[in-house]
Amino acid sequence: MLCVGKEALPQAKSIPSVSPTDPKQITVGTNVQVSKAFSWHQHAEIHLAADPTNPMKLLGAAMMWSDERNTYLTVVYVSDDGGRSWFPTFTSTDDLLHTDPAVGLGPNGAAYLLQIVTTPVPDRDYFTYIHRSPDGGRTWKPPVIFPMLDRHYVMVDDTGGNHQGNVYVHGKQIGLPEADGFRSPGILTILHSSDGGVTFASPAQLMVSPGRRLIGGGPGVVLSDGTVVIPFAETEIDPDIEGSKFKPNGKLKVTTSIDGGETFSKAVVISNVVFGHALTSTPNHFYMAVDRSRGPFSDRIYAVWSNTYANSANIVLSYSADKGQSWSNPVVINDDEQPFDPATGQVHFRPVVAVNRHGIIGVMWYDRRIGTNRLDWSVRFTASLDGGETFLPSVVVSDSPFTHSYDKAFELDASSSGGGETRPPSNSSGGRPLRLNLAISSFYLNGGHTAGLVADANGTFHPFWVDNRIGASQIWTALVTVNGQSHRNGSLELAEFEDISQQVIISYTKPHYDYTSGTATVDAQIQNVSRETIKAPLKARVTYLGSAAGGKVSILNSDNGAAGTGAVWNFSPLLSRTDLIPGAKSSVKHLKFSITDLHPLEDAIIVRPAMLAGRIRVGEGGLQLVNLEVRILGNTRKQ
Repeated sequence: MLCVGKEALPQAKSIPSVSPTDPKQITVGTNVQVSKAFSWHQHAEIHLAADPTNPMKLLGAAMMWSDERNTYLTVVYVSDDGGRSWFPTFTSTDDLLHTDPAVGLGPNGAAYLLQIVTTPVPDRDYFTYIHRSPDGGRTWKPPVIFPMLDRHYVMVDDTGGNHQGNVYVHGKQIGLPEADGFRSPGILTILHSSDGGVTFASPAQLMVSPGRRLIGGGPGVVLSDGTVVIPFAETEIDPDIEGSKFKPNGKLKVTTSIDGGETFSKAVVISNVVFGHALTSTPNHFYMAVDRSRGPFSDRIYAVWSNTYANSANIVLSYSADKGQSWSNPVVINDDEQPFDPATGQVHFRPVVAVNRHGIIGVMWYDRRIGTNRLDWSVRFTASLDGGETFLPSVVVSDSPFTHSYDKAFELDASSSGGGETRPPSNSSGGRPLRLNLAISSFYLNGGHTAGLVADANGTFHPFWVDNRIGASQIWTALVTVNGQSHRNGSLELAEFEDISQQVIISYTKPHYDYTSGTATVDAQIQNVSRETIKAPLKARVTYLGSAAGGKVSILNSDNGAAGTGAVWNFSPLLSRTDLIPGAKSSVKHLKFSITDLHPLEDAIIVRPAMLAGRIRVGEGGLQLVNLEVRILGNTRKQ
């Protein structure tokens, strides 16, 4: 990849939406109330699964608050008509605490439900219940019970290979007690079953890096050959929150298994991340999806998370084209205008990713750009047709936002502590005082740690979210269709081109900026630095365009009419012959940009460079007006 002013971590670069585009390329259907059967109950911590072969079958689950029982229950909803209507098939019947529901659908109508069940104090024992259903979630068998796996997920192998029907469950398990009474940091525990979830083999237990602790993860994926990919997040044991508002203090990682869950590989880092600066957006729960189509990006894995910077957070995506062994640089995909000072930005959180049968990537997230209180959110969706290189302009999915104020109905947590203790304080001869904590639930502020998005067997996307338009936090969904096909390099016209960016360099001369007209120009030449001849046609496709100086940048003279990412400049007429031999240069291409809404230079002096956290490189070009990344597309032949 060739770049001018490429951003460095921890501030991931932002990908402006593709332009121009058909405004109807993403179509959102009518909002459907999933949880209508319990419309007076608050819902949160939701999860969704789609049948791999039947586009009509969807399975969702949630935590549901019961005022009568003063506890959370688990509820499961089923749709047999492609998400147009829903009905409950499972609700908790006891007074125990039920949390962290997760669901999965596999071949032949097999369905799975996970939940954490907690007994009351003083015992306070935690268990993971794994329920099976032979009929797509209509009826449920008694659970298989294991020690608790925090924020667990379930996957089912439906590849038709040697591990067809295998069930995988993973989550965080607290370590065994050590000699000093403390417990070791969380262990990534992975269960697998080869008999459809009736029994499970001894778990694989993986410790995180020394000096770090496991804090979360996300749903794993199964590749077309049966390879299992499990994600997890880790951070420093005692991370510096206040002193590292832009400094990474955690990592997102994956581990893989090629033998049906018997053994797992050494973990690979997806990205460094920043934890702990926005209550609703820390990336310890992140999502992955895999392209199981037979298109140009088959088995490409996508990971999305919400990365925080001081008081703001962006939706970030990275992908792996080699089964999780390496990952692309993360890119920001929420397409609202990025602030000059990231500390003043909006909060975008709870992203979910899915890939449909056509290889189209869909991403949904909760987006706070709409409000003035930095709490209200709407639900937005975007899609990529080129394997995550560029994204369409995002659209609002939810008809109504989730709004926040003290005069709204919201869920209260009533908890107690004190009294009899197994080990009273050394300075007290009796138990601790009895306390009441009456608090607004954090779920009112963030909807829980999970949201849902799946692509059904026909390719339709189904976002799954909560909002409080009717008073209580309810689950909603809609049918979202994306018109088009996924292609290498973003279009059928460019699909057969090779990415030859590593075989060339671009030299830039005669840079000029006219403040009066707000235009910047520069001349560009492509030089072949490889040992192979590059054949025409030769084109440059823009994959990133922005301004570290805080302005709005657009391209004025692309050859395909696009003004942002997806723009193409054709260098073919600038070759002295029909190809570019080793060492040769093209003739000059004149590039022209429009720059508007620049911030005053005195602001730049105040904000630079620490607050922009890598957006500019000190000593490399000063205050950068245009930041551009392109991929050079062409074909080569050996001499």
